[in-house]
Amino acid sequence: MADILPLYVGDEVVLRKPHPCGANHWRVLRTGADVKIECAGCGHQLWLARTELEKRVRAFLARGPRHAAEARRRGTAAPEAGAAPEAGAAPEEDS
Repeated sequence: MADILPLYVGDEVVLRKPHPCGANHWRVLRTGADVKIECAGCGHQLWLARTELEKRVRAFLARGPRHAAEARRRGTAAPEAGAAPEAGAAPEEDS
C-alpha cells in the first residue's frame, strides 16, 4: 500500500503542469480525501482527489505551520522547503 503524502493547510506546492494563467504555484486550503487548492497566480480554486494531487506534486515551496508542529511532536526535523516529496517515505508513527 502506498504511503500518504503529508499535506497541511498553508502548504505551497509546485505542480507538474502550469495553470492556464501561467502559474504552477498552488496553496493548500483544505485537506482530506479531497484537497482544495488555490492558484497563486489568479486565485482560481479547485478540488482534487488526494491521490491525484499526490501524483501532480513536484515540490513544496513552503510548508504550513502545522507541518512544523507535527515534526516537533514526532521529534524529527522538518524537511526543507523546496524539496521534492520523498517517494515511499511515511511519517514515523508512535507505538
